[in-house]
Amino acid sequence: CSFPNLEAPTLERLFGIKSQKHYETSIYFSNKNDLILLSFKVFDLFLKKELNTRVENLISHFFTKYSEKYFNVSWLSLDFAKSDEKMSIQTKNLFTVEEHIRKQWKLLVEEIKIDKDLFELENTPRINALESLLDKKYIYINPKNKEINRILNLLFSDQSSINYINENLSEDNFAMLILKNQINKNDLLNYQNQQIDFLISNNVISVNKKGFLYLTPKQSIRIIIFSNLYKFGVIHYYYAIDNMMKLKLQQSEIDSMISEDILTYESTLFSKPEADFLNYILNNSEFDNALGLRNKYLHGSVVDDNYADYLYSLMILVIYTIQINNELTLNNEFRDNYEQNATNKKDRK
Repeated sequence: CSFPNLEAPTLERLFGIKSQKHYETSIYFSNKNDLILLSFKVFDLFLKKELNTRVENLISHFFTKYSEKYFNVSWLSLDFAKSDEKMSIQTKNLFTVEEHIRKQWKLLVEEIKIDKDLFELENTPRINALESLLDKKYIYINPKNKEINRILNLLFSDQSSINYINENLSEDNFAMLILKNQINKNDLLNYQNQQIDFLISNNVISVNKKGFLYLTPKQSIRIIIFSNLYKFGVIHYYYAIDNMMKLKLQQSEIDSMISEDILTYESTLFSKPEADFLNYILNNSEFDNALGLRNKYLHGSVVDDNYADYLYSLMILVIYTIQINNELTLNNEFRDNYEQNATNKKDRK
């Protein structure tokens, strides 16, 4: 996915004429995706030449034997093109399979099982509309909170006015500055003190009686949460974002921030950055600079063999496979935990 706050300097994001429907494609993002395609090419060739199999076979295995054995989920058949077909035919087939997975996932979430008759009647759902089996899966900044973007920019932007105090006190962002140094309000200029007072009044940082700035344990946890949201735009509720912080502690703090209207959540299969990336690759409807590969192959266009398009289509299906596997695994884990906790309570009574 593209993560503009992490991958592109502020000035690079500001320069250039872009529409509101422009997907951010920084130099870093483009290089990253070139490397990913190259890696996938090596993986694809290795499977075919050394193991006499294909990525398609691995995907098929997950949606047949693996899902049945470990999750008790029976998917409708996914029919892949033969390896001796033209590459354009194989690629077109993979985008058809992608649509079938979307429709089947929607039925699995809504109906608990995948019924063939309902599948035939189902329209292909939008990627953004695919729901999750998990409650409160993805955590975001609450867009209704008018102060939060200012807080994030002051803490993490390379253009923040409080990153530089003097030659001996400066960092790439203010969060690193306060974590690495002792800063006294008396050392700040008047306009910097106004920004610091804003952070203090919003309980983002604290100041002691001698004027030194510091973070309470609670504020330190929130800085970690804010940092990941600034860089990636999202946090997965069921994964720890820092090796030093236990998941339950992280979830407890997130819950507090949700109750304070600082954060909000959604329960979808893909996070917003993931859904945006998939739409950038697949469709023309969301972004005016999209690759639109699915539209190109499934809407009657005459296409030549293109290995990069084939790799992209494989990569998309692998993303689906990984995400669905994670979803089903977590759903089993937390369902089992819930059932075990309920049993323990019953035994104690």
